[in-house]
Amino acid sequence: MPITFTAQAQSATIKTPRYGYNSFISMKIDKTLCSDGSYTFFDNGTVYDRRKCSAQWLLTATELNNMNTMFKDPLKSRGEDVTLNLGTNSGFYPFGPDYGDSGEFVVRVLNYNQGGQLFQPFRYYILALDLQYISGPSPSYSFSDNCDDGNLQIGTITGIRYPQAGYDPETPYKVFNAVTFTGDVYSRDAGQISDIFETSFKISGNQGKMAALIDYIVSTARSSNTTIITQANNYLFGRDKSASGSMIVQPTVYEYDILHDRFDNFSFDYSCRFVS
Repeated sequence: MPITFTAQAQSATIKTPRYGYNSFISMKIDKTLCSDGSYTFFDNGTVYDRRKCSAQWLLTATELNNMNTMFKDPLKSRGEDVTLNLGTNSGFYPFGPDYGDSGEFVVRVLNYNQGGQLFQPFRYYILALDLQYISGPSPSYSFSDNCDDGNLQIGTITGIRYPQAGYDPETPYKVFNAVTFTGDVYSRDAGQISDIFETSFKISGNQGKMAALIDYIVSTARSSNTTIITQANNYLFGRDKSASGSMIVQPTVYEYDILHDRFDNFSFDYSCRFVS
């Protein structure tokens, strides 16, 4: 599907980028670790969140020349906001599956990097762009219907696919040790209340499911406690914690790198802390 960049009455139309592009979401939330292993937060609000896309295009000489003509001109697109028109159902989700693949976005090109002529495929060129989101059709975008990928639930979003690579828990007991020059060991136990149970895992799924989940994480959950419901034999936080059932967790990461790796499939890393 073609997409179009427009600025100052000049436009350049190219194909959608190759799969493997990334959408980045930076939530403006600051956190501080407390002595009992919990976090306190200052949330600046969704209005200050940022989104960016890094993508590569495979272009003909004519397509690249049209893009160069626009983006090297300081009176048109060089260091200026431009309009990115995705049309309808383009299949390109530059700023995350929750912001959709249709309509017009105002963007700023942060990095414009054109490669040399390729020999395979012959006479094509690689163009790499970093696009900063300025404004767009969201939040008027309506989520598409989605099918369930599995039985994992995060917050109000059900039917999430279980992590195919498992979980990566971190469960340090808060016992601090010091070894002296003579080999003596002195220990200070901060108590079980200070033990930290955190985990991270990769979530992947279809566009509709990932759109709903990302929107829930960014717009609703943010730094608040949320629920994860798992089936049997899923030790999210290691052997110390339950293998199934409902758990209250707290997100610990507020920077998301969302990969659109193939048709109708997105993935990103999710991290959280066990609360109860």
